Amino acid sequence: MTNTLSVAQRARSIPKHNVQIDVRKPLVRVAAFDRHGGVSDLLWLSGGLDWSLGLMLGGLIAFSVTIQFLIPRNLAKARARNPLNGTTPAISMDESGVDLVTPVSNAHLEWPAFSRAIVCPEGVLLKLKTRSYVWLPDNSLTHGSPQDVRQLLAENVKE
Repeated sequence: MTNTLSVAQRARSIPKHNVQIDVRKPLVRVAAFDRHGGVSDLLWLSGGLDWSLGLMLGGLIAFSVTIQFLIPRNLAKARARNPLNGTTPAISMDESGVDLVTPVSNAHLEWPAFSRAIVCPEGVLLKLKTRSYVWLPDNSLTHGSPQDVRQLLAENVKE
């Protein structure tokens, strides 16, 4: 004689559980409670989101790695296409302001356009009011001395 149970007998031998399903969230939470009120089994069913979530995260990682290589290359290309690349601007200063001359443009900036002059041992950094800077290195002076430049800036740029 074999010890086989029918399907009905096996179903009766399984402990009874109260099952609660919360479908208010995108992920379905299934919790089974045993007779004593404790959680005996906790399952998270994603309803098919496992592969799509993994695909989305994998795509995001691949995109961020790709961007890390493309952005510097595009910036280098943009710098190479800049018409001012390889040119040296001629900068002259007097009591009326600063003149900037390049092969492409000419500009005259009056002293109120500069908000600050930062004096360094190698030169002077002029800060414009629009978050731009003009570097004036001492070793590139063709006329005058570094002391003349510093005196002219002290008289005209208000910090």
